[in-house]
Amino acid sequence: MRGAITTGIVMTGLAVAAPPGNAQRSDSSRATPPSGAFAGIITNAVSNTPVQSADLRLFFIDSIRLIRGGSGDSSIDTFVDSARSRLAVSDSTGAFAIWRLAAGRYLMNVRRIGFAPIEGIVLVDTSTVLFDFAMTPVSHMLSEVRIRETATSTATRRLDRVGFANRAKFGEGQFVKQAEMMKRKPQTLADILATYGLRESADYMLDRMPLDYEDIRDYPAEFVAGIEIYRHNRPVEVNMTRRGPTIMARGGQSSVMWPTVVIWTYVP
Repeated sequence: MRGAITTGIVMTGLAVAAPPGNAQRSDSSRATPPSGAFAGIITNAVSNTPVQSADLRLFFIDSIRLIRGGSGDSSIDTFVDSARSRLAVSDSTGAFAIWRLAAGRYLMNVRRIGFAPIEGIVLVDTSTVLFDFAMTPVSHMLSEVRIRETATSTATRRLDRVGFANRAKFGEGQFVKQAEMMKRKPQTLADILATYGLRESADYMLDRMPLDYEDIRDYPAEFVAGIEIYRHNRPVEVNMTRRGPTIMARGGQSSVMWPTVVIWTYVP
């Protein structure tokens, strides 16, 4: 899956590791699992306290193209490979870590309700890139308080945009909305998935990013707008593949019986 993101932001404040040199690699090294990593701590820029449950995503950059406008301005067209993108969530101490990263450039996107978002470029080689950064709180001074929308309406609008309701009409899968999944007061996505008997043996996609169970299990339940569970057929519009798993899928023969789980979030 390959998409384009247009952005004019390239963070130069990130302390990044230098890319590997031009030394030749042996055939055996190609089979070695990726050893790169990105880790650090996220704090509040005002109070210097940890920022918990910050959504940090690394989108693998396939290529970049500079576009110059007629008035002299310019922007960057960034093509990302969602199949090689990764997710992390900061814990109670503000710490985050993404392991087993393939070497290359990543577009970093950090979101947390109540804070200004952060975007930047992270360069990863075969070592660990360490970086601590702060998020700036966003405060609004209002003369009066007006409730314009609820979390439920926000989740509904998000699901409408991704075609959740349209797929639900055909009834080929199980469609779980936020109101239903929150009845048990789950803390993490793993808590929600356990309710439906889902753990490691499933193919997971979060906002169209293929991810492993270990990558998403600690994702905050409060950010989940809806979940689609397909135990048999797999809609083409969801995973960009033909219907049904194949023997060549991840997990081999055992994966033929694995369900496909599509998770939608509404991180601002």
